[in-house]
Amino acid sequence: MALITEHDRNYMKAFPATKKTEIIRQIMSRFPTEELNLEGNNNCAKTVLKLRARGLELIDLQALETAVTTVWYGKNTSYLGVVRSEVAALMLWEYKPDDEDVTTVRVWRF
Repeated sequence: MALITEHDRNYMKAFPATKKTEIIRQIMSRFPTEELNLEGNNNCAKTVLKLRARGLELIDLQALETAVTTVWYGKNTSYLGVVRSEVAALMLWEYKPDDEDVTTVRVWRF
């Protein structure tokens, strides 16, 4: 996936496994606060750019035969540096050879 940069890969490799496990556990135990289902062949690229613009970083990537799942994570901090909230997003991109691709985004706030 060309949208994933070297910076993304390095951040993902350096991200602590225990924190990633904790985030994924929280995702699996809650309903998302936002969900978008987008159809179109360029929505995946737009979504990755929007996630980065929101300050989220890639922490997990799973490539399948006709789909890619990514998990993004970021913290919102106050002016004093105190964490106000944590945001995680799961993006699923599905390739459809006979139709438009589908990008699904789910967002959680903890």
